[in-house]
Amino acid sequence: YVNGSDLLLCGNYIYNHYQDCKDKNYFLCSDKISDVISLPAKTVTPVLACNDRVLRVLQDSSLLYEMEVAGPPLVLALKNGNGGKDGDEVLYGTSDGKIGLVQLERSSPSHKWEIPNEKRYGGVLSLESFDITADGIADVIVGRDDGTVEVYGFDEMETPVHRFKYSTSESVTSICGGCVGTAGYDEIIMSTYSGWVMGLTTEPREKEAGPSQVDQRNTISDENQTKISALREQLDELQDRVFRERERYQQTAQSQTAVSALPRFSVNDKFTLNRDDASYTLSIEVQLPIDNILLQSDVPIDLLDVDKNSAVVSYSACDVESGNFLLATYRCQANTTRIELKIRSIEGQYGILQAYITPRIQPKSCQVRQYNIKPLSLHQRVHVFNEEKALNTLKLTGQFSLAEVHSWVCFCLPEVPERTPAGDRAQFHFLSTFLDTQLDCQYTKGDAVFRSDNISTISILKDVLTKEATKRKISLNISF
Repeated sequence: YVNGSDLLLCGNYIYNHYQDCKDKNYFLCSDKISDVISLPAKTVTPVLACNDRVLRVLQDSSLLYEMEVAGPPLVLALKNGNGGKDGDEVLYGTSDGKIGLVQLERSSPSHKWEIPNEKRYGGVLSLESFDITADGIADVIVGRDDGTVEVYGFDEMETPVHRFKYSTSESVTSICGGCVGTAGYDEIIMSTYSGWVMGLTTEPREKEAGPSQVDQRNTISDENQTKISALREQLDELQDRVFRERERYQQTAQSQTAVSALPRFSVNDKFTLNRDDASYTLSIEVQLPIDNILLQSDVPIDLLDVDKNSAVVSYSACDVESGNFLLATYRCQANTTRIELKIRSIEGQYGILQAYITPRIQPKSCQVRQYNIKPLSLHQRVHVFNEEKALNTLKLTGQFSLAEVHSWVCFCLPEVPERTPAGDRAQFHFLSTFLDTQLDCQYTKGDAVFRSDNISTISILKDVLTKEATKRKISLNISF
């Protein structure tokens, strides 16, 4: 993020502030950083979006305060591009599709409004404030990873109201509003994962011809005719280049001295837990059309129906004794670059789900992606714990370090940062998306305490942690 002579950079866990190309401030975050912006004040006030559902506001190299939001935030944007009236209002979009506005005052932050994801659209990748409806109030334009573009306006009470929606077949990586093609008509310009740049315009598709025109069918201006002709020439040139490259490839493939090389292609995949229906969404996107995807799992899981998914699925017989519980193939239709699957796991059963992704390229090749199904896979990270409920307690003591017990917790539960927390003590709260039960994890060197109002959760933790400690030849004292 660039603000005048200030440059804000973030790695996975580290924030750096450079001023006039000189290192000025530094901050080490406890969880992964997704995005960073700065409030438009005289002094740089960074805001970090972190995967643990928290916005962190910094002052120089120290933490000013934290603010919990509705989901793991992926993108941040200043309201109206300038932070609103007082310059402290920030829009955020989450990985589970929620959008919100917070006011980050120096003393007490507050939530202004939140838009739930009732229709279960994809995660928010881009946000923009622009008055596309021409009502004098900047609208919120949203781009999502399932290809959905939305426009939210505001009523008299400053409550967001859904105005428009448009769907593409690829994830929208960036979005912007402005006047581009025709003077007097605003447009929404967006870029997609595979590199397309598209525009949505407010200009009418069909223009009525006036009575002075002789031929009412001729409604295209000379300027637009020139543009269309230039585009057609570019398309013809690209088609000729593709044809020549295909011929050259065929000749090379038949050569005795040619060396075959596997083509490289990038895969944009995401495996996220949905709180609403306690299921996982696996989205896979490739820059090339997808031919088929083979799913293999060594743990029992269920594949749920997805309305957006037009692929044909077929199941193969599995040998459970050899560790195969699922073999399913999704055959995609032509020009499909993105597919979305829904999966439900069983807590206590843990292992690996593998996806073999084969695009429509020659020579045939595939990439393998692995996704961990954790023992308590249906638990979600939260920041509130109810102490008044009746709780079951599991206490472990032994010769283990903080890093070792943290790796065990990371193995058992999702949304736990891989990096060992700073300090000599760690604490995490979780909520079961399936049963709405809670779990509290507190641990330090040589001591760990787990509390939950669900006895099954404690039992699963006891079995898994005992196995992990046995693998490392660590003796545990367990009180249950």
